[in-house]
Amino acid sequence: MTEGGATPAVVLWEDAALDALGARGMQAFSMADAYRDMVAKTGLDLSATIRLLDALPVFLSGTVHKQQRRDMAVAYAAGKTEQEAAVLQFFDQLRGRMAGQTGTWDVLAELAHPIWDTLRRTILPGKEPWYDLIDQLPDLFNPKTSLRKRVKLNDQLTQMLQGEAPDFLNRLSLVVLGARPLTHSLALSVHALAQAHPGCRLRDIPVPDSFPDSALRFVDRVAGQSDTANGCPYHAGERVRCVTFDESYDPAWNARNLYGLGAHVCLGRPISQFIWQQVQGLFAQSDKIIFPDVIEIENREPFRLAAVCKVRLCDG
Repeated sequence: MTEGGATPAVVLWEDAALDALGARGMQAFSMADAYRDMVAKTGLDLSATIRLLDALPVFLSGTVHKQQRRDMAVAYAAGKTEQEAAVLQFFDQLRGRMAGQTGTWDVLAELAHPIWDTLRRTILPGKEPWYDLIDQLPDLFNPKTSLRKRVKLNDQLTQMLQGEAPDFLNRLSLVVLGARPLTHSLALSVHALAQAHPGCRLRDIPVPDSFPDSALRFVDRVAGQSDTANGCPYHAGERVRCVTFDESYDPAWNARNLYGLGAHVCLGRPISQFIWQQVQGLFAQSDKIIFPDVIEIENREPFRLAAVCKVRLCDG
């Protein structure tokens, strides 16, 4: 599996990646089918995992993708106002805490994880006992996840899904797909700003209108026919990795493609943009001076995670 699988046959960069993503015949990599193959080989029961993966639009194509994306969009829209209100309340409280804070600021513990927790409580209220499991479910996409852990996650997922209403899977899918991209893109982006502007007052930093760093750097597709992308050949049936975000790209290019393209544009884009606007406001209103501190990166395909992410704040 890729995004849970084997090494892709072709890796495409920048314009070639965009050409391939828009090419006729390109299909999403079916993670659920990869697990069905695993079941056929091992005889294990991974039915709950397959049920979840069959509900994630990122791994779907055609009419099935359109219908599932539509259902999830309805689930997202139902809580949009509540989510934005919760985000505003969080940042009001954060400004108060930061006003008296100096020294090490743990971006994950004090910003990224809490804001995500704020969101998931609006999407999956009353499911706190399952939050730890939900946070681990994206490991099902990682090709390095052990079979033992996959079975354990499946068994726990089976318990969680028992007796739930039909719309629960749509709301769960929103959380599974949103957790790592939002949490870690936010942390990585704040640290990137500190690295680019060490010793600057927050209010003097030209914060871009989009996240300057991303936890999700590529998407995989399966070619339905042989073709070329900006001169790079690929063949029918090959898995093609399209690198959509990279430090070597122009920042404007990264910003344009941060949330994906066409039918696969991220459903969480509006709330992510709303959160980043609050980060812009947080910086613009603060005289704190920022310095980069320790950052440790962990690659858990398809995500690039901030295992540790800290900056230092001083009074201006």
